[in-house]
Amino acid sequence: MEFFVAILRTLQPGDEALLEKFLLQHADTSMFLRSNWREAGLLDQGARFQGTYIAAIANETIVAVAARHWILVAEDTPIAYTTFNAWLPDIVQIGGVWTPPALRSRGYAKCVVAGSLLEARSHGVERAILFTNRENHAAQAAYRGIGFRTTGEEFGLVIFSD
Repeated sequence: MEFFVAILRTLQPGDEALLEKFLLQHADTSMFLRSNWREAGLLDQGARFQGTYIAAIANETIVAVAARHWILVAEDTPIAYTTFNAWLPDIVQIGGVWTPPALRSRGYAKCVVAGSLLEARSHGVERAILFTNRENHAAQAAYRGIGFRTTGEEFGLVIFSD
């Protein structure tokens, strides 16, 4: 296992190239982040698609990033993350749930998702949806533990090849 010392820093205008270089390495999973910062920039003034982008930086390179999302932190180390892909007055869609591989199966993702749902509920939201890989039984068990149930609906992503 590789360890590194990273500092957490709020990204500012001028950090766009650094952010894009990192996000391009994760193109299949960073579409919301890439789209939102390109639409609204890195300065958070509360407008649509804006957010505060926090990056973990090691050796002048971004190694992790999160924006307008929920992060579970233990002793100054981000250990789980989630966001909403969509937010309507009555329903939210959970997306981007992530925990570093070495820290999985400890309930961290479950905690950060539950915390984000409490925030949504405080704004009157009464329903939440999410999707996960059908083989990801650990995630499914965690989500059932906070009240989610399988709907039987199937969702997927289309990734175009050359």
